[in-house]
Amino acid sequence: MKRKLFIILMLLAALCFALGLAACEEPPTAIYDASGEQGGSGEQGGSGEQGGSGEQGGSGEQGGSGEQGGSGEQGGSGNNDPAVHVHQLTEHDKVDPTCTAAGVKQYWSCSGCDLKFADKEGNMEIEDLSIPALGHSFKNYVEETAATCTENKTEKGTCERCGTPDVREVEDSALGHSENSAWEYDGETHWKSCSRCGEKLSESAHSGTTCSVCGYHASEGLQYQLNGDQSSWTVTGIGSCRDTDLVIPAKHEGYPVTGIGERAFWMCSSLKTVEIPDSVTSIAKDAFHSCHSLERVVIGSGVKTVGEYAFMDCEKLARFEYHGTTNGWKGIRKSFWWDNNTPEYTVYCNNGNISKNGTVTAN
Repeated sequence: MKRKLFIILMLLAALCFALGLAACEEPPTAIYDASGEQGGSGEQGGSGEQGGSGEQGGSGEQGGSGEQGGSGEQGGSGNNDPAVHVHQLTEHDKVDPTCTAAGVKQYWSCSGCDLKFADKEGNMEIEDLSIPALGHSFKNYVEETAATCTENKTEKGTCERCGTPDVREVEDSALGHSENSAWEYDGETHWKSCSRCGEKLSESAHSGTTCSVCGYHASEGLQYQLNGDQSSWTVTGIGSCRDTDLVIPAKHEGYPVTGIGERAFWMCSSLKTVEIPDSVTSIAKDAFHSCHSLERVVIGSGVKTVGEYAFMDCEKLARFEYHGTTNGWKGIRKSFWWDNNTPEYTVYCNNGNISKNGTVTAN
């Protein structure tokens, strides 16, 4: 009997021991907090599932502040990984471009990381913010300067956006020269003039003593004196020349003829016309005094002075032709009685005519 009782007690003890082991191995119940992964005070409660201060108590290994407690690895504030960045975005307004300056697109920038975004949510990162300048849009052009023989006309317009002015050249609008048919000449060359602008065209040196192109003929046999500079000549007399239409050459023996001397053609009654080249700068006193048959005198644009009585008593002299302007003729220094006892002549200039009394008229 005692033996049976002992066996029953041993079985009860074994059963209690087994139940105790099962209770120890039961997994703790997880408590989840609203913001944490697992519960406000740790994985196994504020005071531990198995006693306030026990091995798994409130301050124990799995307690309220324990490894799995409220602020533990799986605490109430959830995932606070410092590597995760939240953008703080500031809006920047669009800057419109102008004709000459680039603009800037609207964008949002983060003060924490300096990134820029095209949207306020910070989803579309943007690098190029610039908007290209528009450039001018010139319109409403009107003529500013007319075309000439050699230069194109110009037109002026304005930018329709900003009002900036613009001047453009109209290509191939120059008129080109219009060459006269008649030859003109001086003592060295001949040419044809443009009917629009007067420019010398097709200019070349004379061919032969009597030019085969224009017919120019310089008088030969005249007397000359070398000037003090030893590089220019003055005509001093008629010499052996018998021309009634006297053409004084621009050069003699390689040097320019710059003067007509005192009394050089005094009383040469057979002279009817005289041509003085542009190289001559002075006509001396009495140079053509008493040339009673003289009717026409061509004077080059280089003449600066006319001496006393230079054309006095030339009773038939009715025409001067001057290779310069009316102002140029007036600018020649003419001495006392240079044209005394001449008829009412006319001076024909490039841009107008001048009467003996100084009245200017158009050509």
